[in-house]
Amino acid sequence: MKRHFLRGMSPFPLGSPGNTGDGVRMAMQAGADLRNMNEAWGMTVYAAEARANQARGIGPSLSAEVEKRAAGSIVVNRYGERFANEAGDYDSTWRTYFSWENWGELAQRNLPAFALFDARVRRDATIAGRRAGEPLPDWVVEAPTLAALAAKLGIDAPALEATVRAFNRHARDGRDPRFHRGESHYDRFGEDDVRGVLGPLAEPPFYGAELAVGDIGTCGGPRVDPRARVLDPFGRWIRGLYASGNNAGIGSPGASYGGGGGTIGPALTFAYLAGRELGSTP
Repeated sequence: MKRHFLRGMSPFPLGSPGNTGDGVRMAMQAGADLRNMNEAWGMTVYAAEARANQARGIGPSLSAEVEKRAAGSIVVNRYGERFANEAGDYDSTWRTYFSWENWGELAQRNLPAFALFDARVRRDATIAGRRAGEPLPDWVVEAPTLAALAAKLGIDAPALEATVRAFNRHARDGRDPRFHRGESHYDRFGEDDVRGVLGPLAEPPFYGAELAVGDIGTCGGPRVDPRARVLDPFGRWIRGLYASGNNAGIGSPGASYGGGGGTIGPALTFAYLAGRELGSTP
């Protein structure tokens, strides 16, 4: 179902493996119209850990969201380019991975992506969920120089070095004119100063790991009216059929939502409305 509806599709779901769209299929079989089926929520995960877990039948368990925003880290594509604000919110950030290259390979330009860290992050924060003194997973690459790190990860080395020079020049002053990292209150969440989320990538050795995108869940489902009644493609109620929650795309009015847990209130509200309707409908 994800392959049919999502343009940017993640192979690594973070939800329950039992969430396979049965509710949506049942509504479709009853003649329901659909809404918002082209959208999903997602976040950044580590590719190697996600693949290993997938082989065991489970989703990724290790997010890269916190550490990719640490001072002394950046995220780049295989061309050595930054392409987003690394400290931005997870739901808007994951969409930036699906940028399409319309010249050359005609493929997703920002996948694979790579999180890069310097020794400061290793010492003061976490990499792949491991703190200083804890051994890193074998899929985290270490190198004495950026060029050597790029060679190990398959990144364009001269382009990466140019990217880091430009980034560092501004980061030393607490600025990111390209992507405005650290400027919003969200970016600086839990930090007293922008320097907690923005600093030069300068202290060797350097570390890197391939990133992937994991989808938290899809946003779409059967179209409902303000009374939680499921409608057909012509706007007519399918008698006896109601829907609420993520199954009906309630809680995500479009391409994104207000934040984690933002779907719970609307889900409860529409479930309440459906219950009221059921109690008053002969």
